[in-house]
Amino acid sequence: MVNLLNLTASAAAASVMILDHTKSLGLDLVNGGCQNYTTVQQFPVISTNANQKWNLNIVGANEFQIVSVPCGTTLSYAGSETGANSVRSQPVAIRGSQTIWTVVSVNNTDPNAGFRSGMALTAWANVSIGGTAAPLTLEPRVNADARQTFFFA
Repeated sequence: MVNLLNLTASAAAASVMILDHTKSLGLDLVNGGCQNYTTVQQFPVISTNANQKWNLNIVGANEFQIVSVPCGTTLSYAGSETGANSVRSQPVAIRGSQTIWTVVSVNNTDPNAGFRSGMALTAWANVSIGGTAAPLTLEPRVNADARQTFFFA
């Protein structure tokens, strides 16, 4: 885990990995696909896996576009270009997407603190059963829901 004192430091990093609440699974472009609407899912964290590397492009205060390093596609959701309701949507990567993520620190006193996505990106990993992959969806935001907490590495 890299010490990230603030979001600006995260954005200035060459790239980051985005880990779920278990810290064992990371956001990953499925099969390394660079085509529009490639699914973004959780797979075991591998620091050398380019499909798990993301850039945080600053748009505004705590607002970022999250862009895949190998493909240059932006983290978004399937209905984003049509304005469809995002609830229960699966995250995908789309080239040129205008999706902006609001990211706020959950605990400003801990430099390794988790971050909660403004659009309620939700990780469905179940640590009690393990597994090598788990889905992500957009869900209504619930402040106490650990599945909506993510970490930068």
